[in-house]
Amino acid sequence: MSSVALRGLTKRFGSLTVLDNVSLTVEHGKLVCLLGPSGCGKTTALRLIAGFIEPSGGEIALGERIVSSPSRVLPLCKPAIGAAGLFLFIHAWNEFVAGSVMVDAKELKPIQPLLYQYIGFFGREWGPLTAAATIAVIPIFVIYALFGRLLISGLTRGATKELS
Repeated sequence: MSSVALRGLTKRFGSLTVLDNVSLTVEHGKLVCLLGPSGCGKTTALRLIAGFIEPSGGEIALGERIVSSPSRVLPLCKPAIGAAGLFLFIHAWNEFVAGSVMVDAKELKPIQPLLYQYIGFFGREWGPLTAAATIAVIPIFVIYALFGRLLISGLTRGATKELS
């Protein structure tokens, strides 16, 4: 089972040291509460564990895997951000109305409105239309090939539970 381990964790904001050489191990299934006065670094520690900010020193490990150190930050929310970014890219790429209404210069128009010119008054020019549509889809396939694993893990992140 995974545990969360903070080893010599330090965080500085300029000359102010918020966390100084903090070490803590939380075993799987244990409930831990961080108590302390306002400004003592509780939220900073949680933000470091979540990967939102980079530590100044030390490391954070989930199980045996180091997820954060001064030279390496791997946010735990990375899959969800990847999934949202992928959907946003696909939506923006396929935006027909904005490209056809807001852009006047033909050389600046995105490919989606330009595909429409292959649909003429007397029919469709299937050869050029198919070729242009294939070229228009290539960036979506490339982005999905690069970030598809983030999409799958982002969509299924909260759908599975470990049984103790």
